[in-house]
Amino acid sequence: MGTVAASFAFGVALFFIAPLLITRYLIDPYIDSALISNLVEGFIRVGIFVVYLKLIGLIPDIKRVFAYHGAEHKVVNAYEAGSSLDVEATKNYSTAHARCGTGFIFIVLIVAIFVFALLGRPSLWLSILSRIVLIPVIAAVSYEIMKFGASHAKNAIIQILLAPGLMLQAMTTREPDDGQLEAAISALNEVIEIDKAVDIGYDAKSKEVAMFNLLSPEIVEQGVIPTKYSVDNPNKIGISPPLNWSGVPQGTKSFALTVVDPDVPLEEEWFPFPIKVGDLPGDLFIHWIVYDIPASATGLSEAASPGGSLPAGAKELKNSFPSLGYGGMGPPAGHKAHRYIFTLYALNVDALGLSPEASYIDFIDAMKGKILAIASLTGYFGH
Repeated sequence: MGTVAASFAFGVALFFIAPLLITRYLIDPYIDSALISNLVEGFIRVGIFVVYLKLIGLIPDIKRVFAYHGAEHKVVNAYEAGSSLDVEATKNYSTAHARCGTGFIFIVLIVAIFVFALLGRPSLWLSILSRIVLIPVIAAVSYEIMKFGASHAKNAIIQILLAPGLMLQAMTTREPDDGQLEAAISALNEVIEIDKAVDIGYDAKSKEVAMFNLLSPEIVEQGVIPTKYSVDNPNKIGISPPLNWSGVPQGTKSFALTVVDPDVPLEEEWFPFPIKVGDLPGDLFIHWIVYDIPASATGLSEAASPGGSLPAGAKELKNSFPSLGYGGMGPPAGHKAHRYIFTLYALNVDALGLSPEASYIDFIDAMKGKILAIASLTGYFGH
């Protein structure tokens, strides 16, 4: 967190405050127009950015990073063109991409010229303050511009407007070697699989699949989850809440259940569990996976897990703590309340045939083509 803050401060000082000070002390004494002053400041800002990219591009390690950047763009371009994701096929694609971060920063610098021009030439301290507090606004506007441009990239006018940003990417990308392309292909394939898992796992309502009903006498939809189901329970683990379901589709032969937290900030230092971010599907924290629940079941009793009484034949996988069975909610103090999404799947098979060591993504893969309907329940818990 400290590194991020220091990097942000350095960026603001170099690309926003320094151009202002240069203009104010070296240029403004010779011009009267506030508009010209802001234009000059903007051109200095762009110039500093270009020189910065040129200088860091001389560092051997950064050159290698830029080559990986080029590999990323080639692979994404190949994927979006519908090409096969192999090394030879991706070599034919460009190292430039309309949604690149380099292009985004360039748009930010251009939008900043127009925004600051509207402010005129206030006092130095007010000008410095404006360069800091308006960054989120400028970034938001720039993001929408980039998003619009990328979605209309075939338009001739848009292509002209995007050209400077695409040209600038020549400074932050390099032609990759085969190993770098293989790394980019592997990374993209992993993201594709993660997206599939997340789509099935907790965005079920947007999919073309039947829905049925999942309720809990203790958890109201979009309501607060009681403390006894969290790690604040005296047992330090929590107990699973009671669940009931109805409206099950015909042909259901078994059920599977997941409880996930999509709001866990895995990148933060507070995260105490002995797992790597790459072990999880994106930023999902898995609290419970139960599968092979018999079709005759209409619910799960309170405290069915851990160590309770599940329906005959039902099995559990490890959660993200990692431990077998249910693990209670436990977002860090000071965070907004997290969502906890209970998803119940009605399946057309009696058993998924998973090994006890199967992961969440293995579990999702095992259900592909077997889901008849989905039910969901969302509750919130925070400290």
